[in-house]
Amino acid sequence: MDNIRWFSLPALLCSALLMTGCGGHADEEPGFVDVDSTVIEAISYDDSTNTLTIRFIEPRAVYGYSGVPAPVYIEFLESESKGRYFHESIKGMYEEGILSD
Repeated sequence: MDNIRWFSLPALLCSALLMTGCGGHADEEPGFVDVDSTVIEAISYDDSTNTLTIRFIEPRAVYGYSGVPAPVYIEFLESESKGRYFHESIKGMYEEGILSD
């Protein structure tokens, strides 16, 4: 039993989504997933650091959000409105930093 490694379902789903691309990777940067949104162009998630990265359409900038749990990333990907989900569940909830503009 000591050799068994347990994984949570959200972590497995998140890893699976990252490996499959879930809708296709953005051409500019590997690991980004293009999303259907008028506000957000693409998102990526690093499950080893719980860091969510969002590339916005306007203003054209990339922001990182630290401490984001994998289930939040999955809900974000599956949300009908990426902009609404971002404003209600991510913005102001996690430490934010601009990565590029």
